[in-house]
Amino acid sequence: MNASLDFPQVRQEELRKFFAYSIMLLSVMFLLLAPEFAHAQFNGDFGPNREMVLNTDASLMGWWKAAASWGMWLAVAAFLFSILFAGGKWWYIPIIFFVVCLFGEPAITQIRTWSGMTTNTATP
Repeated sequence: MNASLDFPQVRQEELRKFFAYSIMLLSVMFLLLAPEFAHAQFNGDFGPNREMVLNTDASLMGWWKAAASWGMWLAVAAFLFSILFAGGKWWYIPIIFFVVCLFGEPAITQIRTWSGMTTNTATP
């Protein structure tokens, strides 16, 4: 039996390209083993530092407030549409969406406080 019929033919330039990329990948992997290059100098603390948590919390709260304010107006419009043009069908969906937009941030903040992840200074 001929062995060339069992395996597809690989051209030499494709093989060279494959090995060149493999060598580049291995060299990057070995470089990242050094903590100075990997930016992973471990000091015993897991997770981000306090400043990053405060910035992230403030950013997420700002985005939530923006989305919730638009969401409340959208829910009011959807409620009016369901009453006026849809014959009162599915009127509860905009109400639920309105309540989530209205009370979502206090609920998430309270759950975060209960879990011990509170920062208390992240309000924008």
